[in-house]
Amino acid sequence: MFTLKVGMFKTNARAVYKLKRILGVGKVHQEDKSGMVVYKLSHRQKIKERIVPLLEAYPFRGVKYYE
Repeated sequence: MFTLKVGMFKTNARAVYKLKRILGVGKVHQEDKSGMVVYKLSHRQKIKERIVPLLEAYPFRGVKYYE
């Protein structure tokens, strides 16, 4: 099973909840041990419909992209 997870410290929880609201799918939970707030999406079809088009429109451009 493929799962997309995005985690941030609880001080940035608003950003995680906003991501969920924008995408309209997935779940958000807080991990007690690490203090992280995590967005999780496991439904393969929803990932194809919502995440893949975003990554195609706005690709990651790290340092290696410019080398």
